[in-house]
Amino acid sequence: KRLFLIKTILKSLNEFIDEIVKSRKSEIQNIASIFLRGITNAPEVYTGIELDDQYRLHLKIKDQSTIPAWERGPSAGQSQVIAHSFIASLNKFTSKEAPIIIDTPLARLDDIHAEKIVKSYPAMGKQVIVLYQPRELDERLIASIKSHIRAEYDIKRDLVDPENSIISRRMG
Repeated sequence: KRLFLIKTILKSLNEFIDEIVKSRKSEIQNIASIFLRGITNAPEVYTGIELDDQYRLHLKIKDQSTIPAWERGPSAGQSQVIAHSFIASLNKFTSKEAPIIIDTPLARLDDIHAEKIVKSYPAMGKQVIVLYQPRELDERLIASIKSHIRAEYDIKRDLVDPENSIISRRMG
Protein backbone atom coordinates (compact mmCIF):
# COMPACT_ATOMS: atom_id res chain seq x y z
CA LYS A 1 0.00 0.00 0.00
CA ARG A 2 2.79 2.42 0.93
CA LEU A 3 4.79 1.51 -2.14
CA PHE A 4 1.79 2.20 -4.37
CA LEU A 5 1.27 5.58 -2.68
CA ILE A 6 4.95 6.53 -3.14
CA LYS A 7 4.88 5.51 -6.82
CA THR A 8 1.71 7.52 -7.37
CA ILE A 9 3.24 10.60 -5.70
CA LEU A 10 6.45 10.27 -7.75
CA LYS A 11 4.47 9.90 -10.97
CA SER A 12 2.40 12.99 -10.13
CA LEU A 13 5.53 14.94 -9.24
CA ASN A 14 7.21 14.03 -12.53
CA GLU A 15 4.11 15.03 -14.48
CA PHE A 16 4.03 18.35 -12.62
CA ILE A 17 7.72 19.01 -13.39
CA ASP A 18 7.18 18.14 -17.08
CA GLU A 19 4.26 20.56 -17.24
CA ILE A 20 6.27 23.38 -15.68
CA VAL A 21 9.16 22.82 -18.10
CA LYS A 22 6.76 22.84 -21.08
CA SER A 23 5.05 26.04 -19.97
CA ARG A 24 8.36 27.80 -19.35
CA LYS A 25 9.69 26.67 -22.70
CA SER A 26 6.68 28.28 -24.32
CA GLU A 27 7.27 31.53 -22.44
CA ILE A 28 10.95 31.59 -23.43
CA GLN A 29 9.99 30.99 -27.07
CA ASN A 30 7.48 33.85 -26.96
CA ILE A 31 9.93 36.32 -25.44
CA ALA A 32 12.73 35.28 -27.85
CA SER A 33 10.33 35.65 -30.78
CA ILE A 34 9.39 39.18 -29.72
CA PHE A 35 13.07 40.15 -29.54
CA LEU A 36 13.79 38.49 -32.91
CA ARG A 37 10.94 40.30 -34.68
CA GLY A 38 12.17 43.56 -33.18
CA ILE A 39 15.74 43.27 -34.45
CA THR A 40 15.70 41.17 -37.62
CA ASN A 41 16.09 42.93 -40.95
CA ALA A 42 13.75 40.33 -42.46
CA PRO A 43 10.56 40.34 -40.33
CA GLU A 44 8.63 39.30 -43.41
CA VAL A 45 10.58 36.02 -43.43
CA TYR A 46 11.42 35.20 -39.79
CA THR A 47 8.48 35.34 -37.39
CA GLY A 48 9.93 33.73 -34.31
CA ILE A 49 12.05 31.20 -32.48
CA GLU A 50 11.00 27.75 -31.31
CA LEU A 51 12.86 25.29 -29.13
CA ASP A 52 12.80 21.55 -29.74
CA ASP A 53 12.80 18.93 -26.98
CA GLN A 54 16.58 19.28 -26.61
CA TYR A 55 16.22 23.09 -26.44
CA ARG A 56 17.90 23.62 -29.80
CA LEU A 57 16.88 26.76 -31.68
CA HIS A 58 14.57 26.63 -34.68
CA LEU A 59 13.49 29.59 -36.79
CA LYS A 60 9.81 30.10 -37.48
CA ILE A 61 9.16 31.14 -41.04
CA LYS A 62 6.26 33.29 -42.19
CA ASP A 63 4.40 30.25 -43.59
CA GLN A 64 4.50 28.86 -40.01
CA SER A 65 7.03 26.14 -40.85
CA THR A 66 10.16 25.85 -38.74
CA ILE A 67 13.72 25.13 -39.73
CA PRO A 68 16.59 24.21 -37.43
CA ALA A 69 18.83 27.26 -37.07
CA TRP A 70 21.94 25.12 -37.56
CA GLU A 71 20.63 23.72 -40.87
CA ARG A 72 19.71 27.13 -42.22
CA GLY A 73 23.38 28.00 -42.34
CA PRO A 74 22.83 31.50 -41.01
CA SER A 75 25.43 34.15 -41.65
CA ALA A 76 27.57 35.29 -38.74
CA GLY A 77 25.36 38.36 -38.39
CA GLN A 78 22.13 36.35 -38.51
CA SER A 79 23.54 33.92 -35.93
CA GLN A 80 24.31 36.88 -33.70
CA VAL A 81 20.74 38.20 -34.03
CA ILE A 82 19.32 34.77 -33.13
CA ALA A 83 21.67 34.40 -30.15
CA HIS A 84 20.92 37.94 -28.97
CA SER A 85 17.18 37.19 -29.03
CA PHE A 86 17.60 33.95 -27.09
CA ILE A 87 19.92 35.45 -24.46
CA ALA A 88 17.59 38.42 -23.98
CA SER A 89 14.64 36.06 -23.51
CA LEU A 90 16.46 33.96 -20.92
CA ASN A 91 17.39 37.04 -18.94
CA LYS A 92 13.85 38.44 -19.09
CA PHE A 93 12.40 35.09 -18.09
CA THR A 94 14.44 34.53 -14.94
CA SER A 95 13.06 35.64 -11.60
CA LYS A 96 16.20 37.69 -10.96
CA GLU A 97 17.74 39.47 -13.92
CA ALA A 98 21.48 38.97 -14.18
CA PRO A 99 23.87 41.53 -15.66
CA ILE A 100 24.49 40.92 -19.35
CA ILE A 101 28.00 41.47 -20.73
CA ILE A 102 28.27 41.84 -24.48
CA ASP A 103 31.70 41.89 -26.13
CA THR A 104 32.26 43.17 -29.66
CA PRO A 105 28.52 43.35 -30.35
CA LEU A 106 28.30 44.83 -33.81
CA ALA A 107 31.41 43.81 -35.74
CA ARG A 108 29.61 41.36 -38.05
CA LEU A 109 26.31 43.19 -38.42
CA ASP A 110 24.89 45.35 -41.16
CA ASP A 111 23.69 48.86 -40.27
CA ILE A 112 20.02 47.84 -39.86
CA HIS A 113 20.79 45.01 -37.42
CA ALA A 114 23.35 47.12 -35.56
CA GLU A 115 20.87 49.93 -34.94
CA LYS A 116 18.06 47.60 -33.89
CA ILE A 117 20.30 45.63 -31.53
CA VAL A 118 21.66 48.77 -29.88
CA LYS A 119 18.13 50.07 -29.38
CA SER A 120 17.17 46.72 -27.81
CA TYR A 121 19.82 46.94 -25.06
CA PRO A 122 17.59 48.82 -22.59
CA ALA A 123 14.93 46.09 -22.92
CA MET A 124 17.41 43.27 -22.26
CA GLY A 125 17.81 43.91 -18.57
CA LYS A 126 18.59 46.38 -15.85
CA GLN A 127 22.36 46.10 -16.30
CA VAL A 128 23.82 45.63 -19.76
CA ILE A 129 27.58 46.08 -20.10
CA VAL A 130 28.78 46.59 -23.65
CA LEU A 131 32.47 46.23 -24.54
CA TYR A 132 32.97 47.69 -27.98
CA GLN A 133 35.61 49.01 -30.31
CA PRO A 134 35.24 52.72 -31.19
CA ARG A 135 34.52 51.96 -34.86
CA GLU A 136 31.67 49.61 -33.86
CA LEU A 137 29.46 52.04 -31.99
CA ASP A 138 29.35 55.54 -33.42
CA GLU A 139 28.03 58.64 -31.65
CA ARG A 140 24.66 58.38 -33.44
CA LEU A 141 24.04 54.89 -32.03
CA ILE A 142 25.22 55.91 -28.57
CA ALA A 143 22.90 58.93 -28.68
CA SER A 144 19.93 56.65 -29.43
CA ILE A 145 20.28 55.02 -25.98
CA LYS A 146 22.03 57.85 -24.09
CA SER A 147 19.19 58.22 -21.58
CA HIS A 148 19.79 54.61 -20.48
CA ILE A 149 23.57 54.90 -20.08
CA ARG A 150 24.71 55.19 -16.47
CA ALA A 151 28.46 55.43 -17.13
CA GLU A 152 31.00 55.08 -19.93
CA TYR A 153 34.60 53.98 -19.56
CA ASP A 154 37.64 53.85 -21.81
CA ILE A 155 39.89 50.82 -21.46
CA LYS A 156 43.37 51.18 -22.93
CA ARG A 157 46.45 49.02 -22.80
CA ASP A 158 49.12 50.30 -20.43
CA LEU A 159 52.09 51.07 -22.69
CA VAL A 160 54.51 50.74 -19.78
CA ASP A 161 53.15 47.36 -18.70
CA PRO A 162 51.26 45.68 -21.60
CA GLU A 163 49.86 43.04 -19.22
CA ASN A 164 47.72 45.74 -17.61
CA SER A 165 45.00 48.09 -18.78
CA ILE A 166 44.18 51.65 -17.81
CA ILE A 167 40.50 52.28 -17.17
CA SER A 168 39.16 55.82 -17.05
CA ARG A 169 35.62 57.08 -16.72
CA ARG A 170 34.46 59.08 -19.70
CA MET A 171 32.94 62.42 -18.76
CA GLY A 172 30.31 64.04 -20.88
